[in-house]
Amino acid sequence: MKKRKIIILVVCILSILVGCITMYYPNSKENSRNFSYVRAKEDLKVISKEPHSTLFHQKALKDVRQYLFNELKELNMNPKIFSYKNIKMIKGKQQI
Repeated sequence: MKKRKIIILVVCILSILVGCITMYYPNSKENSRNFSYVRAKEDLKVISKEPHSTLFHQKALKDVRQYLFNELKELNMNPKIFSYKNIKMIKGKQQI
């Protein structure tokens, strides 16, 4: 009886450890259709590399815009870049 309780305890502890390990280390298989924390982390590294405000960092802003455009294109999407010249204000509402 004592041996059975020890076996059950060991199995429970191993199950908890395996569960924690699989939750901590997500599946690293890349699938372009699903969210990937690895790709998101890399994207954030590129985007946050330097400030890119609209007033003071035009070159960095252009680089980030082009990076996002290329990433969306790589995902077989149809991205478009609009400038402020393309946006018309009609009665306080933006019309594209």
